[in-house]
Amino acid sequence: MNLNELNIRCCDESDRSSIVRLVSTYFLNIEDIPIEDFFLAESNSSVIGCIALIFNPFPEIHTIAIAPNHRGKGIGRQLINYVLEQTPKEHKYIYAKTYDNAFFSRVGFEEVDLNYKKVLWRKCASCCLFNKCTKKVFRYSLK
Repeated sequence: MNLNELNIRCCDESDRSSIVRLVSTYFLNIEDIPIEDFFLAESNSSVIGCIALIFNPFPEIHTIAIAPNHRGKGIGRQLINYVLEQTPKEHKYIYAKTYDNAFFSRVGFEEVDLNYKKVLWRKCASCCLFNKCTKKVFRYSLK
């Protein structure tokens, strides 16, 4: 696939089933994420990737998913670049909580101290599994 053929756009309600199907390959929970927080990557009218950018109150990449047969082709990087452009400039950082440390490092995010999880995400602070959790916190400097 040629990345020039890639179209990234905002989502609406008609995209819900495509997003749910795509993120289900990663076993991700997106029930609490409004469909309007997602952006889709399409090629030849097929959904091949999605990303969710939420503000809680800080900008966070909540979900990123690429169709299995399109992984490793730069689509995730294109989606990241798109949401970085969409993030209002008054924010200093954009965060991600992830298991995919290598991907976020490759696209310019830096790993930060795990205590950020407790500060930024209240659920993490009160989780009895906090000390066993393998999700890392990454941030990207917008300035």
